[in-house]
Amino acid sequence: MEYKIIDILRIVILPFILLTFDSCKKERVDIEINLEASPLSIDIDKSYVFEAGKEGFQYAYGTVTNLNGNLFVTAVRYPRILSDFKEKAEIIATHSSDNGSTWSNAYIIQKDIGLKNTTNPSVIKINGSELLLSFSAINSTSNVDLYYKRSVDNGQTWTDYKSISEIGSGYHVAVNDRLVMNKSRLLLPVAFVEGDIFENYEKQEIVLFSSENFGESWRRSNLVKANHSLMEPNIVCLDDQEFLMNMRTKRGYVYFARSFDAGTTWDMEKSNIPSPASPQKIVKIPGTDLLIMVWNNTRENFRSSFNNRSPLSIAISDDKGYHWRYIADIESSKDFDYSYPSISFTNNEMLVLYYEREKITNNKASLKLSKISLNSLKKYKDAD
Repeated sequence: MEYKIIDILRIVILPFILLTFDSCKKERVDIEINLEASPLSIDIDKSYVFEAGKEGFQYAYGTVTNLNGNLFVTAVRYPRILSDFKEKAEIIATHSSDNGSTWSNAYIIQKDIGLKNTTNPSVIKINGSELLLSFSAINSTSNVDLYYKRSVDNGQTWTDYKSISEIGSGYHVAVNDRLVMNKSRLLLPVAFVEGDIFENYEKQEIVLFSSENFGESWRRSNLVKANHSLMEPNIVCLDDQEFLMNMRTKRGYVYFARSFDAGTTWDMEKSNIPSPASPQKIVKIPGTDLLIMVWNNTRENFRSSFNNRSPLSIAISDDKGYHWRYIADIESSKDFDYSYPSISFTNNEMLVLYYEREKITNNKASLKLSKISLNSLKKYKDAD
């Protein structure tokens, strides 16, 4: 069969050109960050709430909550090593009446009820002195159950725990400081997988547990899935209807989803925000439309979950999270991992609680509190 030159070009060369062009196209990005702007000079006051090795314990996965001027901190306390499956753990708490300069003696607010350990506290102030605590009980590599309990005296005493998820119904990951309240509705975003987590790691998807009656009953909804693992979700309520969710992945970037109907349906949004396989915390600064993100600003060895969680950085957005501006680093030492941040506010400061984990041992874990001037953060407006 004879071919003309034009036919050869059409059959051989043209597809090659189109394939090359297509491979050079950038992946669609819905959310962008500006990492080129010079970091701002911000005021940060750092101190330890719980230090590694004190009485032999390690500490991680904490929450910080401002209770009418008194700070309330929870932590997961491990007897020897920080591990989900090799060490028992319990949830403890402490108070400070002087903005974190001194802390009360730690006391247990949830004993270990998991076959492996008990972890991942989240605390919401319902009203007055009433708090709600959610937490996880790790039973095996194929089962993590979710529970909650109440306090009516600002965390001094607590009711018995009750279940959020169906007991024994799968592997649920709701990490620390993930419970949020929108008006009177409680929302707990969760990464979920059926079967063994190590065998089905890439099948993790996002589900939502919600309560319309302050925890008396919970409803489970399927939300978001992808062709790769979606992990450790966080939700920030932008208004009554628009919610933004951020997720940990192993893709080297933060993934997002957005809902315009109060969390019923969600659209995935990709970003160019660099991140290893570690969680991010996003909140709204009270009384403003500014969003704050605290995350690990790096793609170094991004598929790994250890030894790449530095720096711990701050970014800010004034357009509902579509565009971000890198502000500064809270921590930048390469000797430690800094991760699992919890955020709260006073009138003048943003409070960020996170673990500091020594890389050389991959164990020595402390809970550290950074207090950051809100005026320093708001200088972002003037710096653009």
